[in-house]
Amino acid sequence: MKILSNFVLLLALLFLISCDKKNEKNPENTVTEIPYEETITKGNPIDYDNTKVLETVYVISKEGIVGKSQADQTAESIATYKYGDRLEVIETTDKWLGIRDRVSREIVAEGKTVQQWQWEKVYVLKYKTGSKDQIKITTSDLYSVYNLQINEEVITLETEKKIKNYLTIELIDKDFFESKKSTEVSFLVADTTQIIKKNGILELPCQNKTVTYVDKPDSEEDRQEYFYEGQIPFLNQYVLSASYYESFDYRFVDKTTSKEIHFIDYPNISPNKKHIISIYTNPYETSADLELFTITDTQIKKILYISFNKWMPTVEPRDIFWSNDGYLYLSVNSVYTFWNADGNLNKKSQYIRIKVR
Repeated sequence: MKILSNFVLLLALLFLISCDKKNEKNPENTVTEIPYEETITKGNPIDYDNTKVLETVYVISKEGIVGKSQADQTAESIATYKYGDRLEVIETTDKWLGIRDRVSREIVAEGKTVQQWQWEKVYVLKYKTGSKDQIKITTSDLYSVYNLQINEEVITLETEKKIKNYLTIELIDKDFFESKKSTEVSFLVADTTQIIKKNGILELPCQNKTVTYVDKPDSEEDRQEYFYEGQIPFLNQYVLSASYYESFDYRFVDKTTSKEIHFIDYPNISPNKKHIISIYTNPYETSADLELFTITDTQIKKILYISFNKWMPTVEPRDIFWSNDGYLYLSVNSVYTFWNADGNLNKKSQYIRIKVR
């Protein structure tokens, strides 16, 4: 699908923009530039260019790691690293790893207190680090959110409990996930040869009027392109997708009234025809944004919006489907391992299923 390929390009671009700032020699938050020789008076300063990186490890401790100035628990704490952070090892001992990092310190220069950044060797406990494959989504991560809205009301307390009033989310293994693919249920009639876009113009004939969508592929920030995906007969809806400058969406277009209903991603309809779940891999907030809609007769209403902050649906492959057992199945990755170090998408997925209560 063209929208998916555009989204993959967007993800790659955002990865490059958001690469870990501590690997830069001159981070943007440097307050004052002071000659290297004149300012290094604390810590374990290193020459970045001439320091060999022995290996790369990741923080696998859920509570994170405190970086020390020496290989000693009682030494000065000079940095903190959160779960999933990538660390470059320059020294290894039985219990400690020396890593290179850009450390911020306050020093006095010309009678003024200024912020100084310098490359230093920082010590972290070895047992709290490991390989990228050890960073996994756990059951405790499944309901972790930074945004929850129920019937458009923002909820900040007891979010997990309130989500569980609507959804049950479970981790499953790959074999079970694959076994359910043959039970997929879909209501989309992909009659894409029946409505053809001509010269960048897509027309959807409705009972009260014909709705026209005009592509603007060369309009830079005002760019837009529309694609006919098919129809949902029992809802009397066309399904349309749209690609914009830095985003995309889906929408229903009512074949009678021409009224639109927008979704953040593909609208997956439950087998009992009572719910729709649309779930978007958000590259800006590194979250999984989920919308839950109810279907009453032909009326569609959004009742839930959630931004999960510990996992994201995979993009390649895009594995998501409703099974006839009433669960929505999807492949996901931890937000900490969504990208590989080279900027490519991590294709080693985990799997979850979601049931509407």
